[in-house]
This record gives sequence, C-alpha cells and structure tokens, in this order.
Amino acid sequence: MTKQALEVVEFKLKEGANREAFMAAAHKTEAFVRGLDGFVNRTLSCSADNTWLDVVEWRDMAAAKEAGKKFMACEHVVEFCSFIDMDSTRMQHLSTHMKM
Repeated sequence: MTKQALEVVEFKLKEGANREAFMAAAHKTEAFVRGLDGFVNRTLSCSADNTWLDVVEWRDMAAAKEAGKKFMACEHVVEFCSFIDMDSTRMQHLSTHMKM
C-alpha cells in the first residue's frame, strides 16, 4: 500500500508584513496547487506566536516531491514568498502512517 505524504512548511512572516495581504497572496496559489497531480488537501495555519504552517497532503511521496519542483513555477509564488522570512523557513516531507 502506498503511503500518503505530507509536506509541512513552517515559517514566520517578515517583520511588518501585512497579514491580510499575505493571505490574499496565499489564496492566489490555491488553484495552481489544487491542480497539481496527487493533491489531496492543503491547510494554512498560524500559532499564537505567529509561526505559520503550510501543510499539503499528497497522494504519495513522489507526487509531493514533483509538486515541490512545480510550485516554484507558479506565477503567484513570488508574491506569496515575498511575505515570508526565508531564514525562518523549515520544510519537511513526511510519510503518513495513520489517518483517521
């Protein structure tokens, strides 16, 4: 059985970044991400200390890794990433072992 994969990107916004403008930029990437082969679900969350998690669920690890390559080609990614403090970014790909 092929395991689904999660792509988890943890980051903070740049000092002084406008949260509403960031969310508008994030929404612009949605159609592109949803159209990628193997897409299952995406959640963008923020903690009380302003740490963000962008979690994308993929059909399998191969789809997750291929999507990562294609994501940078999306015309809206430059705007989305312009709000992110790249030094705070941490990305992981995880295999799903249990889903309820």
